[in-house]
Amino acid sequence: LIGTSNNNPMNATDSVHSQGFTTLSSITEATNYQDILSSENSNHQALIGRELELEILLNAYNLIKQKNSSQKIVIHGDSGTGKTSLAFAFQQIVIQNQGFFCTGKHFQDSCLGQESYSAITNAFSDLCDLVLQSNEFNEQRRTEIQEALGNDVELLVRAGTNISPLLNVIPQFASSEVKNEVVFARFKNVCRKFLRAMVSSEHPVVLFLDDIQWMDKGTEELVKFFLQDTEIRNFMLILAYRDEESTTIEKNIIKLDFDSVLSLENLNCHLVKDMIAVELGDDLEEINDLSALIFRKTAGNPFYVKQFISSIQKEGFLKKINGNWYFDTGVIRAEMM
Repeated sequence: LIGTSNNNPMNATDSVHSQGFTTLSSITEATNYQDILSSENSNHQALIGRELELEILLNAYNLIKQKNSSQKIVIHGDSGTGKTSLAFAFQQIVIQNQGFFCTGKHFQDSCLGQESYSAITNAFSDLCDLVLQSNEFNEQRRTEIQEALGNDVELLVRAGTNISPLLNVIPQFASSEVKNEVVFARFKNVCRKFLRAMVSSEHPVVLFLDDIQWMDKGTEELVKFFLQDTEIRNFMLILAYRDEESTTIEKNIIKLDFDSVLSLENLNCHLVKDMIAVELGDDLEEINDLSALIFRKTAGNPFYVKQFISSIQKEGFLKKINGNWYFDTGVIRAEMM
């Protein structure tokens, strides 16, 4: 199931092509999807069965880069269906096309020490490093960012964003949470200024926030603020959440308008076979039996498929000798099922 903002999932494929979007082959140096699969840096298994989703992400990137627009996208599905893997496979293409891809992750247990907005500030710190390391960064660019942020840059420092090296200033404020309502309003505004200052048509920004079902209330307000910004250009916001751990915060977020909603499901038996073939090769006589066995064991969940392959290797039921894989499906069935 892949839906767009009109809530009609059957229109997803048509909308990609009927609106004149540039296809995957023209946005990257790869001429087709198989070229991406064969790329040395590609995570092959992460892309199996996710061709359409990846192309929708790439077309969205084409829009923010060439049409000076913004895109808001949700990726959801059960744990293990490959939401994060899809995002990081997309990251490789963004990097190849001069984009900045920054990431913030939420964690389930707040008692682990996660501070408010930490996912946002971690992503902003990543973005600061990417801009600082880019070949085009110079003193004029630094001055432009400083002028855009003004005195409220102190709030980014206090929230824990590592912006000081980018602006070449010594932080004068200790890291602390932004709790006061008036200060929080200023903080939201400076975050918006920060994003607007960092994006450009030459270097679009993709902000990926993972596991939003665990985001704190403050981050929820910030994300809503970003989603409602109609003036930012060359920017993509990607949110990912687990279906089985749905929360009130995440439900409030997904009620808002998104350009695309990507729903990841388990793989069918044929795709599980493709996934195993990437690892073992497709010329093995027993690959059909093994893939059918693994499909029954894992229900096609990509994470569990990889775990199962790792387990049978660890147990010695799958061995690589002189470059060739050896296994006995009957033994695996008897011992692992």
